[in-house]
Amino acid sequence: MVKFITMDFKKHRADIINLDIAHSNYFIEQYKICYNIELTDIFFKKFTLQEEVERDIDVYKTYNPPDGICYLIEEDGIIVGKGALKKFNEEFGEIKGMFIKPEFRGNGYGKLLVKKLLKKGNEIGYKGIYLDTRPFMTVALHIYRSEGFEERDEYQEYKGRFESHMIYMEKRY
Repeated sequence: MVKFITMDFKKHRADIINLDIAHSNYFIEQYKICYNIELTDIFFKKFTLQEEVERDIDVYKTYNPPDGICYLIEEDGIIVGKGALKKFNEEFGEIKGMFIKPEFRGNGYGKLLVKKLLKKGNEIGYKGIYLDTRPFMTVALHIYRSEGFEERDEYQEYKGRFESHMIYMEKRY
């Protein structure tokens, strides 16, 4: 049975690290397949993937009520996915870190999670929600579009070397 649980940073730290490593490995694989870009050569010169994830893990502390939330998806006692909503500005929230482990995809968890995050954003009082994604995330793009997200111009100052591989979306309530 699937459950959506609110992340408790102390309790779920190891789960989040494991999900973020799996999420990063997915991006590494997809960037190699789709763009022939070796992300490991670019990002992991000084630290290992595990070390990078552990260095960045504190971002999850910012996904807390009253302005946001992070949900973990649990199936039969196993954490299989995650997704967060954070405050972007006074009017908009932003969905971050959506990820379902590959072996658990196809069960509708992503769609349920997006609906849950949108409902939370509405409860908080945001006028809309932003997100960014990648072209190779075709199932995620389908889910976002089916929930009313539309493509838009870049909404943040993402001036990394991969902005050409980003799709920015928004949904207004």
